[in-house]
Amino acid sequence: MSHFEYIAVAFSLVFALILSRLLESLPSVFRSSRRYWVHALWTVHMIFSVFGLWWALWEFRDTTWTPVLFLGVMTFPVILYMRTIFLLQDHSEGAKSWEVLFFENRRAFFSTSALAPIAALIFDLSVIESEGSAQAWRLSGYLLLLSLCLPGLVSSDRRLHGALVVISFVLGLGWLGSGVSS
Repeated sequence: MSHFEYIAVAFSLVFALILSRLLESLPSVFRSSRRYWVHALWTVHMIFSVFGLWWALWEFRDTTWTPVLFLGVMTFPVILYMRTIFLLQDHSEGAKSWEVLFFENRRAFFSTSALAPIAALIFDLSVIESEGSAQAWRLSGYLLLLSLCLPGLVSSDRRLHGALVVISFVLGLGWLGSGVSS
């Protein structure tokens, strides 16, 4: 078994846990009596994020693996798992709507979400061997993602959160459509 195959198994186990939690929550997320469209779109966005990051791991198939690289790569599924926990913190059949739960948990969700572009920036600068315009585009993308987390963290304005999830969803689809490569 190669290093990549060994690491892909660890990566896949964490992503399988995330995907299981997200998919198991879908009936409750989309139940009309509890549904909040912002929360539902974040949930779908997270499912696409799992697939995108899982696919992105392939870029490292020919890499010489080190413990630092392994920890750096594993940071992303851990952050995604934490985001999933905060997004779906209480998906029981209780009386609260997803809207109420989303706003109760939004600070934890957006704080954890802000970790992803920070980790990506550190990872990119320390591990990925590229320079020039490609790296500049990635770095500006990380800053854009970070800038989307901050308003979600401090504001409880429903329209703002609607805009944030739509922008994040469109950016995520663009990232997936671009081939999710470095």
